[in-house]
Amino acid sequence: MPDEVATIKKYYLAHGGKEERWLEWATGGSAAESVRMEWPRPEFNKTLADFEARDLAGRTWTLADLKGKATFVGLWATWCGSCRGEHEELQALYEKIKDREDLQLFTISIDENPYLAETYMKENGYTFPVIVSQNLGWRLFPALGLPSAYLVDPQGQRSSRFHFRGVDGTLKELEKVAGAR
Repeated sequence: MPDEVATIKKYYLAHGGKEERWLEWATGGSAAESVRMEWPRPEFNKTLADFEARDLAGRTWTLADLKGKATFVGLWATWCGSCRGEHEELQALYEKIKDREDLQLFTISIDENPYLAETYMKENGYTFPVIVSQNLGWRLFPALGLPSAYLVDPQGQRSSRFHFRGVDGTLKELEKVAGAR
């Protein structure tokens, strides 16, 4: 959380916010100035290594499955409260894109025990794809904290860390990435 606050403060200042007004703005004080916050566009800077992994539903994912589509990849764990807080919206995003030819989504649970992720998914009625593999998550999508997300472009290039922007914001960004072929 401190890293996210620092990131928000950095963008606040970069978009016209004043250091002396930061605390008032961040806490929603009455005299807080209006600052338009925008996350940086992801930079596609890393070609993914080939991989093969099976998700909880039995589907095998490979690098070839990502090519030709824009892909959202989220890293999470069952013990991560912030991760769990995103899952309802992640499910809604998955429902919107699951039948599209140009977009897809999968997640990687870094739980050591696949049973934890499987039980969690069933208990909450979530159906978005989950690969349980701490090794794959850290190897392909290094994260400083959880939850973490990345986009993969149609050429198999991984983006810089992507900030999940809710259903509509993330869908819009995925569509931009898919159209940039």
